[in-house]
Amino acid sequence: MIEVKKPPVRLRFPSLWEELEDLKKRIQKLESKSDTFELLYEIRTMEELDELIKTIRAELQKYNVAFVTVEKHDE
Repeated sequence: MIEVKKPPVRLRFPSLWEELEDLKKRIQKLESKSDTFELLYEIRTMEELDELIKTIRAELQKYNVAFVTVEKHDE
């Protein structure tokens, strides 16, 4: 079976890169701490990440996009 691939669709989410970087830094900060970090903060951070992922998936479904890579774009 031959699979025909369409050219990639590039969608720009203006603040997506910054949001992902901020969440990544916050999660890394939590991971670097000992077991004394605040559980509430971790849960809130993971909920934010989950909401961001849901938002991205909903937006991508509008374009029938199955997967996406995130790149930094300079203006």
